[in-house]
Amino acid sequence: MEPTRLNLFRLAIAIGIFGCAMILLALPPAGRASASAPSGLASYVTATFPVATEATYEVPGRGTRTITLEGIATVLFDRYVLTVAHAVSRARLEEGIRYSEQSAGIPHAARSFQESTYLLLPAGRAPLEPLVRNEEVDVALFELPRDVSTPALPCAIGDSDALRLGGPVLLVERDVVAGPLVRPAAVAALRGSKKTATLAPSGQTFILTLGLVAGESGSPLLLSDERSCELVGLAQGTYVGPRQLAWGIRVREAMEALAEAAGPGRLPGFFEAVCQAAVRPEAFTFCSAR
Repeated sequence: MEPTRLNLFRLAIAIGIFGCAMILLALPPAGRASASAPSGLASYVTATFPVATEATYEVPGRGTRTITLEGIATVLFDRYVLTVAHAVSRARLEEGIRYSEQSAGIPHAARSFQESTYLLLPAGRAPLEPLVRNEEVDVALFELPRDVSTPALPCAIGDSDALRLGGPVLLVERDVVAGPLVRPAAVAALRGSKKTATLAPSGQTFILTLGLVAGESGSPLLLSDERSCELVGLAQGTYVGPRQLAWGIRVREAMEALAEAAGPGRLPGFFEAVCQAAVRPEAFTFCSAR
């Protein structure tokens, strides 16, 4: 082959190799999300949704009354839905009244006899099947219908005992209109205070430097960055005073409470998934028993 033609042939091969390399670089890596799929913080938010419960009460002498309870729930392991119990169930019916710029709840002699809980997805509401609930620790677990598919939280089950004072935490939720919402906070106290003790044992909670509004209970609390995340708790409530602070239930206490309420041998798929996803499986008693 003549020198000129040989050089042209080599140039054509080089151009071809360069073109193939550019095509390969443009493709998403195997086993990872494409550019159009959410990643990092965006993927954490896609697994949280508003949850609503329609609770019907029988009020003596007044017939029935239906109210709607609202909160935030998180999808775990593709089919399970985790939230706080008070956002999806209320034993007594209370009617709020205002007087002298104050408010109070007046309980009725009525109890809920029918509750229906729904996950509010962008495509519509999905009915949830209740699995287990622990009222004392205030945590509840549901299951999605088999024909409903939605992203699950791609986070490890964190070590809430490793929280540090002043450490950053993210509260993640989703608004029906605004969409994904993320609020940064810091750990203000590693245990609950005297004010929160009437609602939750102090050893099961930690305090955050933000306040919750109605409908935010159950929001996941994460330790996260753009590369990884850990679920360390669930937002539970806010106390108002000189310092308006929220508190969350530690994820270890939440999972242990569900295991205790479920009893031995129930929901093996869920608890095995928790153990596999846990940063420290040995921290959970039900993991060491398996």
